[in-house]
Formats: sequence, structure tokens, C-alpha cells
Amino acid sequence: MITDTFSSKSEPILKPDMICKQAKGKCDICIMMFSHKIVKIARTIWPTEVIGEVGTGVTSIPVYKTTYKGTDVCYFAAPYGAPPSAACLAEANHLLGAKKFIVFGSCGLIDTSLTGKKIIVPTKAYRDEGLSYHYAAPSDYIEMANCKKVCSMLEALGVDFGTGKTWSTDAIYQETGNEIAMHKADGCVCVEMEASALQAISDYYGVELYYYFFTGDVLDEVGWSRENYDEANHSISNIALGFELATMLDR
Repeated sequence: MITDTFSSKSEPILKPDMICKQAKGKCDICIMMFSHKIVKIARTIWPTEVIGEVGTGVTSIPVYKTTYKGTDVCYFAAPYGAPPSAACLAEANHLLGAKKFIVFGSCGLIDTSLTGKKIIVPTKAYRDEGLSYHYAAPSDYIEMANCKKVCSMLEALGVDFGTGKTWSTDAIYQETGNEIAMHKADGCVCVEMEASALQAISDYYGVELYYYFFTGDVLDEVGWSRENYDEANHSISNIALGFELATMLDR
């Protein structure tokens, strides 16, 4: 079974260093943004240079480097889904020497009591995807290791946020009413596609993962609403938040 896949007693045959091109420089902090539009906006605000690329197994994704308030930060537009985004994280870790990854993107809110919250910090992620079982021992949930630290940083910045479990699923068009009700009853407040996988691969490679979501669409047992998806993900203030966290991690 897929839940029996993980083994710590055998080394992978193919590794990032075998096929990835070398980056032009190193960078300890890397931000993964799940939107090309966000990256485009960031590039118009802060001077950047391309220092490498990830996405060897998917497509060529430029990795940009900038200096924000004295902190060197790399960032790129992460692809949707557990396997491609996890591969990009592994490649960025190898190419850049990055040990701290800030990851943000939108989530679908399933706990409508949090509708007023713009940001959600996941505490645990339900592993309803396949990749994490190759990198971590089987379990229903994986702990989001740095959730308390993310919360502390957001509090220090005066940012309002909610917390709770997230449901990471591969099936973007198969979030059924029954599943939503089940995960909501189990304490999940939102749904997305990558958190559990990115935490598992981060733990495997020994890197620090700092994860938060912007609330966009809302799903419940009977319907779907787009809410403020574009505003939540593409405003300058929200994009700058990731860079602000980077400066705090650099202290």
C-alpha cells in the first residue's frame, strides 16, 4: 500500500545534484509563491536578478534574488500540486543552499467561522496526497513544524490570522460535500494541495518550512464561493508579508 512506501534504509537513485544546473549564487532564505502574477508584481517593486532555475522534471522556472531591507532573499513561482512543488523545493535546497523556506499561497476555507480572517497558519496537514508517504512514516496528519514561530512573527507584525488543521488533497475537482463535512468535523479549517507534502520533504532534507495561506475561495458542503481571491493573493501588502518574515528569520 502507498502508506507503506517510506523507507529510511535505502538511498534514492536519482538526486537533484545529478541533473540540476548550478545557481549563480547562494541564498539561505527562499520564498515559494504559488502564483506567477505575484512574482511578476514582486519583480516590478524590488530589483531582482535571475540566479538559477528549478522545475527540472516539469518546466524551467526562474529563481530570482533580491535584497529586502538588508536581507538577501530568493523567490520563485511554485507550481500547483504536491509532486512538482516538492521537487522544486528539493532543487532549490540543492542549488541555493537554502535552509529556510517561506511558502504561501491561497487556500479554500471550509470553516466559515474564519471567513473574516485574511491569513491562516496551518498547525497540522491531513495527508490526502501521495508524495508525503515517500518521505515520512505513515500517519493521517503531519505536524507543521514551525507553525508556532509563524504565529509569533505575525503577531509581532500586528497581522490578524487564524489557525487550524489543513486538508492537503491531490484532487482539485473532487472536493466533495461528504469529504468537506468529514474534514471539517475533524478540525480542518481549509483545503489546499501542497502543505503536507512540502512539510514531509522539508523534514526529510532537514530544512525549515514556514507556511501560511491567504484565504481566497470558500467551500462548504453545498457550494463554492470565490470571495476575494484576486485581492487576497495579489495585493502588494500581502506580497510584502513574505519578505517581512524573511527579514525576521535573518536576525
